[in-house]
Amino acid sequence: MRKTQQQQRMWQRLGSMVLVAIAVVGFFPVAGHAADRDTAEAAHRIIELPNGASLRVRPALLTPGGFFEFEVRGAGQEIESLALRLDQGRFEAFQSSPERWRGYGALRASASAGTAELEVEQRDRQGIVHRHQTTFAIASKDFPSTQLKVAPKFTQPSAAQKARNKKDQKAFAAAYAAPFGPPLFETNFANPVAPDARVNSVFGGRRVFNGKTKSRHLGLDLDGVIGTPIYAAADGVVRMRRDCFYAGNAVVLSHGAGIFTAYFHLDEFAVEEGQPVRKGQLLGKMGKTGRVTGPHLHLSAKVGATTFDPAALMAFDFFPEGAQPPVVDVINDGLTP
Repeated sequence: MRKTQQQQRMWQRLGSMVLVAIAVVGFFPVAGHAADRDTAEAAHRIIELPNGASLRVRPALLTPGGFFEFEVRGAGQEIESLALRLDQGRFEAFQSSPERWRGYGALRASASAGTAELEVEQRDRQGIVHRHQTTFAIASKDFPSTQLKVAPKFTQPSAAQKARNKKDQKAFAAAYAAPFGPPLFETNFANPVAPDARVNSVFGGRRVFNGKTKSRHLGLDLDGVIGTPIYAAADGVVRMRRDCFYAGNAVVLSHGAGIFTAYFHLDEFAVEEGQPVRKGQLLGKMGKTGRVTGPHLHLSAKVGATTFDPAALMAFDFFPEGAQPPVVDVINDGLTP
């Protein structure tokens, strides 16, 4: 009898130890772990820099195609500019207060899961650049594959069509070269079609056109009929309005802070280049111009030189009412000046 009671107490103690271990492990974000994802995405990670400043990244768990905010606090008043490097991207920050710098970044759809190098680059008023390096975890994400049929000219373009597309790419590059500055928006981004617009194709999916040409879908396709109104997702400035070979009638908006949105395959335009627009302002009508299989809006999002998932941009809360506690607090995380 005594042996049975001792065994029961032993198993109870072991069960308590397991529960504590699970609770401790669950506090830290684990790449690709669904149970941790909700908590991690709502919180932020803090990394203490050797110079006394701190870097905050929100959300704490990043995935390919994802969008994030970063802020450096206590940077000092001698800093002239600040940027963050991650996953081959360089993201500039704006000064939000005398000793705080804030910016936005994103991961490519092809970002590798695992540990990535992160660098904070601070330039002081004397022109000296101070670099602080650490690592950041990137979770895995699966993307679908889609078979599509389009007109042969879009998979085997002629010399003239290739030349036209080359001019289009130069126009896009010029549009995305807008000078960096603080945000032009004061509210979160909205769906440019409707809050409940049906998604035809998600970001990051691999595409096979006519069984041959393979590419990755770097946008979000929203369903609708020709003539459906297309609205600005947030305040900004029209950087490009152009009839393109692949994108059809396209509009590019700059929203400040290095963030851009682009609207493809429009049937008609309602704005001009250089025009300031407000969130919800009509940009044009949905169409099926360019390389398409039917009428829809291809919505693209970019921050810096990185194209990312527009759904992540529309879901991001730029102005949270209550700050969530950090899931990780790293002190002097192997950073070097």
